[in-house]
Amino acid sequence: MTRRLLATQCTGAAWAVDADSVERIVRRSDWLEQPPLDVASSLALAPLPDALERVLVVQGASGAKALLSRGMLALIEVSASDVATVPSIVYGSSLGPVRSVVLEAMGFPVLIFDPDSLQARG
Repeated sequence: MTRRLLATQCTGAAWAVDADSVERIVRRSDWLEQPPLDVASSLALAPLPDALERVLVVQGASGAKALLSRGMLALIEVSASDVATVPSIVYGSSLGPVRSVVLEAMGFPVLIFDPDSLQARG
């Protein structure tokens, strides 16, 4: 079984969401709603220099979330067996919204961001 992810490349790592949960992608300059969550900053990742800014509208169990993507987007498919669960002790750190990771999907780690965890953290 494979899992499709939409990944944003940063320096030395990437963050991703389930591709099927993405409702739309909007240029940051065209986004007129509430400010999107800067995922790279929340995960302490450095965006690539001169990165394009887009807003990913992602649907989850708790509703739609707007996430700022600052970097090159890539659609990747990974084997479900390559997805590792992050230990729950990590949830209290800056990686709180990351529940899974793929270590070598793009030649570097891909942190799978869980927008629904934001609701749980308050």
